Amino acid sequence: METYFGNLCRVCGLTLGEPPWGHDGQSPTFDFCDCCSCEFGYQDCTAAAAQMNRERWIAAGARWDRPERMPAGWNLDEQLKALKPES
Repeated sequence: METYFGNLCRVCGLTLGEPPWGHDGQSPTFDFCDCCSCEFGYQDCTAAAAQMNRERWIAAGARWDRPERMPAGWNLDEQLKALKPES
């Protein structure tokens, strides 16, 4: 069974305004993360997929997909700490 992440992107750990997998944790929105550009329900459908996409995103420089939405003082390491080890 997958871990419920609430309002976090399963790939990059960004705190979102709405749960990317719905309020039940089982209904993906298929929206995109402003930070890593993950499509919820596709690139994060399993823990392994989220991990693989996280590694790709970090290897490519961990650039924001929508840099105009990056918070002042953003810190990659702090954001990644929001993710559990199994994610």
